Amino acid sequence: MRNIKTCFTPLNVYNPYARNVVKIINGLGYDVISLSELFKNPKNLFCCKIVNLNWFENINNKKDYYQKTIILNILKILKKRIIYTLHNRVPHNKDDEITKYSKRLMRKLCKDASVIVGLCTETEDVVKKLNPEMLSKIVIIKHPNYIGNYDLSGKGNLREKYKIEKEKKVMLFFGAVSPYKNISILIDCFLELRSENFVLIIAGNPTDTEYSKRIIEKCKDKENIFLDLRYIPDEEVELFYNTADIVALPYDKTSSLNSGAVYLSFSLKKTVICPNIGTINDLEDQSFIYSYSYESSEDHKGMLLSAMINMKNEVSKRPEILKEYGEKAFQYVKTVHSNQLIKDQYDALYNKLYELK
Repeated sequence: MRNIKTCFTPLNVYNPYARNVVKIINGLGYDVISLSELFKNPKNLFCCKIVNLNWFENINNKKDYYQKTIILNILKILKKRIIYTLHNRVPHNKDDEITKYSKRLMRKLCKDASVIVGLCTETEDVVKKLNPEMLSKIVIIKHPNYIGNYDLSGKGNLREKYKIEKEKKVMLFFGAVSPYKNISILIDCFLELRSENFVLIIAGNPTDTEYSKRIIEKCKDKENIFLDLRYIPDEEVELFYNTADIVALPYDKTSSLNSGAVYLSFSLKKTVICPNIGTINDLEDQSFIYSYSYESSEDHKGMLLSAMINMKNEVSKRPEILKEYGEKAFQYVKTVHSNQLIKDQYDALYNKLYELK
């Protein structure tokens, strides 16, 4: 065992990506500490050489920007080796003024980092726009899968609770209920689908009170749409995915680059409807998903509806097709996003950084 301290932020057990990556780094023999632990203990500050920053550009105001800039400057003065993991094109749900400061912070992160970890190849496009001189710092380490994170051994589902007939297919939205996830557009398209053979479940914790109110109003008196707007604990994930036949994720492409929800769905043997964000474009084989492109928010609805109609038509011809696609998705993340492969990539990265003088 190395028993070397390394820093990872956010050290957050509630974020499954962070939880899985920390587990992988722990498995390499590193003692992972939080950013607050790094600064609170002088011994940690001295011996910890690598700091892995995730979503560090997410800020709420200018004060956050200046505080994080100071932290980065201290890390550079102390000659820490910064890993900047770039998750999004820009942070979600920010006004223009905050987005401006977030982009400044992203540019500084790219400049100060020893390595920029990308989860998909389109990370290069984002870095090129921020600072093309930093492209040589990019290392692609794939998003870990979630196989084994959730227990699906039980037989529980929500069909009885919602009185969903056995022959009906269930479309699921699962995750934080946020404006950038375009749930309002999803509801509009689902209603225009006009299919008696499908129901829609929207499950997740609202991040915006006014937005959740609009979602509730849209679904009022809709017998084929079910809402469960709350934080869904791990032990209940099984119920939703055992109920679902397909997962719909109509992201906003202006901010979205990667999707943990796609990998979660694949890991739980479900196919997805999703626009061509970086995660989807990295799939060499897209035959087991329903992907679509759109150029603007105005034509998003039409392209999503077309993908849903295509899916509905395929299901009418072969009802078992969604299950087959789910199995293919599972095999994909099991091999291409295996924990061992990602562990080897982090091992190589951390060894390289510790060898730097």
